[in-house]
Amino acid sequence: MQNIQTRHSRIALFAWDGSQTEQQLALRDDLATTLDTIVRAWLTYVTNEGLMPAPVQLEHVSTASSGHTAIISLKSSLFGPNWSSKRKLECIEALLKTIQRANVAIHNVQLLVNHMPMGDDHLDFSSPWPIDGYTQ
Repeated sequence: MQNIQTRHSRIALFAWDGSQTEQQLALRDDLATTLDTIVRAWLTYVTNEGLMPAPVQLEHVSTASSGHTAIISLKSSLFGPNWSSKRKLECIEALLKTIQRANVAIHNVQLLVNHMPMGDDHLDFSSPWPIDGYTQ
């Protein structure tokens, strides 16, 4: 039987409107479980802040065989139906920043919906996004 350690860490959660908060999260030694906890906390935060048009549920989190790419599958898109490309990018950047600042060993994030690349008319989700994002 494997002994998985839990540690409590204060994690900054970022939103695209410039707001942020910190939450005490119980994180595991297992990277996928840690990412799952962080992404669920972020989704809850941005939903409670009224930034999401509807709650988005996390379906599954895993890591690619390299161990440096997070694969995040959601049950629906992160984006509202009338969101601009800029707002979509800001949303993704907020999620990436949250993961990056949590100091997990991830270099890229692949976003999926129902285990398929997220479909969008403006942004390409066929490849993983770099954890440090595109905007500065």
